[in-house]
Amino acid sequence: MKLLTVLCLIISIKVSSEIVLKNEKLSKASEKSLEFIEKRKIEGVKNNEEQLLKKNIYTHDKNPICFLAAESGPCLALFRPYFFNKESGKCETFIYGGCKGNSNRFKTQKECEEECGSLN
Repeated sequence: MKLLTVLCLIISIKVSSEIVLKNEKLSKASEKSLEFIEKRKIEGVKNNEEQLLKKNIYTHDKNPICFLAAESGPCLALFRPYFFNKESGKCETFIYGGCKGNSNRFKTQKECEEECGSLN
């Protein structure tokens, strides 16, 4: 019985630490957003600004790729895919050269919004 308890404890600690590590990556990505929220709450906000701030609180739940900046890559094509703009909180187009870049790139606005959502 003691061995079973110890094994359950070890498994629980391992799972908890994996969750913490994943959340740590997300928290670094959303740190600026949360700092902005705190500053605005101290200064006082209007109703529409308060709604935007509440939406920003939930950005830490997004896929980490949604926090990456749009990256054109080194190639010279002129594709117009979508990326999630963490500053505006919505999916926007950018010019993609056709190679490399990062994963914050979607063929359609719908795909982008399904993966990263929209704060509007």
